Amino acid sequence: PHAQQTWDRPFTITLDPPLGTGEKYEATQTFTYKSLNQGFVVIDIATALKSPPTDPAEWPALAPLLWEGQAFFQPETGRYAGAQLKTRREVPNYQGAGTKFVYTSEYTEGLLGK
Repeated sequence: PHAQQTWDRPFTITLDPPLGTGEKYEATQTFTYKSLNQGFVVIDIATALKSPPTDPAEWPALAPLLWEGQAFFQPETGRYAGAQLKTRREVPNYQGAGTKFVYTSEYTEGLLGK
């Protein structure tokens, strides 16, 4: 890939019990070759729903699955070296006027050694 090249990975999220009753949501992960930084290839990752739910009650099960961030690879070998991902979703009026659902999570992973 070359700088700023993007590609998509479409997939389906199925909310099985206890998170749902089999509801399906079409989603896409978009990957962008960002740069070569400190000896690593950096790939940006963004996950989005094609049609976000209109019912606020559906968001708590979906929010943990909508990661954004970066993955790092060694250019010589293509070996995965780590990732820094996060997700944050706010849903106003979640359980009525004036309420708010907020979900935040961060994930960092890296390989030790060579």
